[in-house]
Amino acid sequence: MDVSPLNPRGPSVEQSASTAESRQISAVQRSDGIFVLAVVVARGEAPELEAVLAGLVAQDHRRLEVVVVSVPDQERDRIEGGDTPPISARVAALLPNSVVLDAPSGIGHGASVAAALAAQHPIPENQFLLLVPGGVVLGDTAVRRLVERAMEVNAAVVGPKVFGPDGDLVETGWRLDRLCSPVPIVVDPEPDQGQHDADLVPLAVAGSAWMVRSDLYADLGGLDPEVDEIDGSLEFCLRARRAGATVAVVPSAVARRLKGIDQDEAKRSRLRLRLMLTGHSRAVSVLGPLLLAASLIGVVYGLAVGRFRHAWGLLAAWPWNFRRLASARRLWHRSMAAATNRVAEPVVVPHHALRRVVTGRDLPADKEGWAAHRRLNGVFNAAFGPGGLVLLAAAVVIGFGSRTLLTEGPAAVGRLRGLYTDPSELVTSWWSGWRTGGTGTGLIGPDGLAVLGFFAGIWPGSFSSLWTLVVVGSVAAGALGVWRLVRPVGGGRSRAVAVLVYLSAPLPYEALREGGLATLTAYAVLPWVVRRFVGAQGMAPYGSRGGDPGPGARVRDLWPDVVVTGVALASVVAIEPVLVVPISVILIGLVVGTLLAGRMDGLGRLTLVVAGGAVLAAVVHLPFAVDLLEGRDATSLGAGIRPMGEGIGILDVLGLDVGADGRTAASALFVMPALALFATSGRHLAVVVRAWSIVATAAGLLVARDLGWFGGIDGLLAVVEPEVLLVVVSLGLAWASAAGAANLGEALMRASSVVGKGRLGQLCRSTILGLVVLALGVGAAPVMVRSFDGSWGAPQVDLVASLPEIGPRSADGDQRIGGDARILWLGDPRILPAVGLPLESRVRQTVPGASGLALAVTDGRPDLADQWATGSTTGLLEIREAVLRAMEGDLHRLGAEVGRWGVARVVLVERSAPIPEPGLERPLSTQVIGAFARQMDLERVQAVNGAATVYRNTAVEAPYSVVRDGNRRLVPASVGRIDLGHRTLGIPADGALRWMHGPDDRWVLSADGRDLPVLGSGSPSGVDGRPSVRVAAGTEVVFILDDDSHQGQRRFQMVAAFALLLLASWARTGRRARTGVQR
Repeated sequence: MDVSPLNPRGPSVEQSASTAESRQISAVQRSDGIFVLAVVVARGEAPELEAVLAGLVAQDHRRLEVVVVSVPDQERDRIEGGDTPPISARVAALLPNSVVLDAPSGIGHGASVAAALAAQHPIPENQFLLLVPGGVVLGDTAVRRLVERAMEVNAAVVGPKVFGPDGDLVETGWRLDRLCSPVPIVVDPEPDQGQHDADLVPLAVAGSAWMVRSDLYADLGGLDPEVDEIDGSLEFCLRARRAGATVAVVPSAVARRLKGIDQDEAKRSRLRLRLMLTGHSRAVSVLGPLLLAASLIGVVYGLAVGRFRHAWGLLAAWPWNFRRLASARRLWHRSMAAATNRVAEPVVVPHHALRRVVTGRDLPADKEGWAAHRRLNGVFNAAFGPGGLVLLAAAVVIGFGSRTLLTEGPAAVGRLRGLYTDPSELVTSWWSGWRTGGTGTGLIGPDGLAVLGFFAGIWPGSFSSLWTLVVVGSVAAGALGVWRLVRPVGGGRSRAVAVLVYLSAPLPYEALREGGLATLTAYAVLPWVVRRFVGAQGMAPYGSRGGDPGPGARVRDLWPDVVVTGVALASVVAIEPVLVVPISVILIGLVVGTLLAGRMDGLGRLTLVVAGGAVLAAVVHLPFAVDLLEGRDATSLGAGIRPMGEGIGILDVLGLDVGADGRTAASALFVMPALALFATSGRHLAVVVRAWSIVATAAGLLVARDLGWFGGIDGLLAVVEPEVLLVVVSLGLAWASAAGAANLGEALMRASSVVGKGRLGQLCRSTILGLVVLALGVGAAPVMVRSFDGSWGAPQVDLVASLPEIGPRSADGDQRIGGDARILWLGDPRILPAVGLPLESRVRQTVPGASGLALAVTDGRPDLADQWATGSTTGLLEIREAVLRAMEGDLHRLGAEVGRWGVARVVLVERSAPIPEPGLERPLSTQVIGAFARQMDLERVQAVNGAATVYRNTAVEAPYSVVRDGNRRLVPASVGRIDLGHRTLGIPADGALRWMHGPDDRWVLSADGRDLPVLGSGSPSGVDGRPSVRVAAGTEVVFILDDDSHQGQRRFQMVAAFALLLLASWARTGRRARTGVQR
């Protein structure tokens, strides 16, 4: 049959519509005369060869010949093993007239096809080559349909739709983005519903099987020998389009892969640059620098997430391509030389080119945000389910109830205090290991303060706005944590009940009113910790042990679980170290509850994960751990000593509140968890038992603590506020309620079947359901009512700010005579604005009126940095001893004793907020009030709010003073603050300079560039009881904190924390396939 030649470059602009129509009509008749040579490359033993050849035998195209190229692969044969007949015999059994060529071992796909063409007689012009890599079976009509479509649209390269082994659509074609990353039209396997059939002109057809005009193949120099068989079609199609040819997908032609293909990440990176060199118009001069920058960013990303193969592939792609630059340019010139009247630009995808290079992930060609859309749809569906609606309603209620706090900031009450100096001081204090509280101490707050200070430095608003977000957001964080915790337990109803129960507990709102910083922290953090622990245990529904995983359950390997748990525990210790106690309570409750449920599922794994995570957390906080091992007082980890015997009994546990005015309605929140014990079964019953075990462990510890079973006031347990353990109780109730709600319908049906069907059964169901709804409503009602206040009953006026003559401490650049004036605070530790020492000690336990009181010393107005224990500093111990002597009646000039430490004001605190603001009242005894009133050198300040009594010390001495030679009088030095640990002192007289800032051995003094020798406290030319240095009038002394050792510790912590985060990132990435995206 005489076949008229076709234009291999595609249709020209001069062709008329009538010509196109006539070609379409005659395409079927003309296709029968088109000769097609199929080249099959069989590597190694090629186990799929028979299936591939059977697909070719079944083709209904008349003029089809097959050439099989056998390429030995010793490595593949060694791995796959087996004893199979020779390739030639297997081909002869199906296609006796076909040609089999033996190629050298390791030859590439392009060279294999070239060998097949060289062995054949010259192929007529304008005929087709069908390239079929091993492992692809063509549909019976695929070849005919490919030829027909090529003739119909005058296409030079055509390809079929490709399906995977399971029948899903896996590949139709490819495009490029601006940095030459291949962009698949089909990203993940999906059912074929014709959704991609309209996308007929991509950049490249599927590499699994494709057909090309023989003359174009010859003009372009064939396949790139440096590209593998799967990517060869993409590279060739790019050059074909540069030559002006048309590339088309034929949806009616189908092929099927017999197995999946893993895309090597190193080859992906090499291919990207190779495509830029061989087929892109702007080439390296424009896109090369951009691709290089993106590759470097990708290397950093790959190292950060543990995808080392991806990082190495990005780096290795450049020398690999530069060594083959000559062959790439030859191919590019051949494509330009083959171009006729037009040059087609590549089909470029305009979005996310940088993301593809950096992450190495495939993103879709026509729906760039498909993954984000899918996640957004999931969030949308969850948000408007029962659990999500309750969460949204809770957000509205919390926002409405916190409207005053959001606009004016949280009240400065208790430990909820802002920062009156530069937030960077939090970072400096952490870095140097020193702060001003307690007359100067090396015990700083938790590491999280430094993180807060860092973010405050980059926060676009004020520190007050950031602090408001942290404080108010802690309630929302806790609710979201419970929502995530109970997600595997049941559906939206379970999440709704759990969130409702958790938010109905009065604890966070009382914490806002009283300044319970530890309570708010526990409320926000503990749900996430429980979720981490139960996920590590892997007991159904949080894993596959004992049943099927529930929604959202993630099954990790042991090592990723250990690392992620280590990050969680290290974060908790950095935020609030005393939370180690409630976390231990939760862990004990989980273990005991699992045993009570009659199962051992995952206990060994839970123990290993928590132990390993604790070790990793200890490494990050190694300086802190070493301090504890060396004998650091455990009470210094928290906010000071809480008095024992405050009525923390079973009624307080049932009310989820300590010292509330009357019984709270929160007792109704126990109804649903109690019913869950009888209404659940199977894995839900196991959840309920574990939840109740946590509740019982925390409640029992509270009662035992109140009864004094754990000894006196020393120890870590003593500084854990009771409300923190009540948070554990409320969390257990929420968890048990979720499991009960998941089985509520089944339980109602079971209860009605016991009493019988009909009206009695319906009455039983209605009664139980009504009881549950009533209990939840009663428990939530107080929160709804209190939200109308706008601030949850918190005061709006700061007690400290309302007191006269008390200002903030000096900031960087300030100049003050004698240094900052100090304030001595005394009262109940729950209402003190700073944390200090208990007034009683083991040595002095019989002082009248001192029981349950504490004292604190601050430089000026107390702030957030003063809300952690200072430890027993020299100054605090001397001040405490003087106060106790005054209360015993042995001292009548208390001002002189505390004044030598720079205490200028003494404040007796009896209320957490000024009158008439709402607040906690803790009146002092008459013995305490009378003892201070009798002091001859303390002058009471008049017109002070009745919440506190303020005394002015008439015998105060400046913290930085010179003891003048001769008359031994104190002369205040002029103090200029450079930063937290750096001051300059202007010396007013000859004498001995003494300073009242501890620790004494951490200060270095110098003048005129030389260090000054420090005189001991017993030196004749020094100062009695204090170290000093000799100075001359007019000298400027530089006063610097020696923080070299602490800086070394902080560097170690930073490196350890970074390494742990890096490990966590690698472990998280390890859950995904690291060999690339399956195509």
